[in-house]
Amino acid sequence: MYKRLAAVILCTCCFTTQPAFADGWLFGPKIAYFEADVANADDPDNAGLVLGYDWSKDYGILGIQGDVSTTFEDGSVAGETISVDTLGVYATYKTKGAAAQGLGLYLLLKGGAMYYDLSVGSTTRDETDPAYGIGVGVNMGYVSFELDYTAVDDFEMVSFSVLF
Repeated sequence: MYKRLAAVILCTCCFTTQPAFADGWLFGPKIAYFEADVANADDPDNAGLVLGYDWSKDYGILGIQGDVSTTFEDGSVAGETISVDTLGVYATYKTKGAAAQGLGLYLLLKGGAMYYDLSVGSTTRDETDPAYGIGVGVNMGYVSFELDYTAVDDFEMVSFSVLF
């Protein structure tokens, strides 16, 4: 199922014609590196999808964004594997400036909630906690690249997204 979904999204991305900072939908893949609150751990790496909607205002871009990710490379600690699945929903703000003219840098702020299922060996912990983040992005006209830091109660993550 995930392979089919990824193929549909990839094909859709190839035919997207909407500029990245126009009012409307945005979506794309993301890769995330986690820093779990587990001592001496090799942390997991995740891949996922981002879906959102942006409204352009005079003072910046307001939006709502959701993302989902799953571990593609397990982490480990003391012979046990570490993995985490996430589902987040955020309100976002992006500075407008030069990036609204079709090319340029912008600052990203986000706040919301994240559901996560953190597994260390046979022990799992699933919770929904407040999440917040800060990042930078580059608008390239029809695509934006974002690098952001997101913090939750049990871990932090740094993710890279390509948004259409």
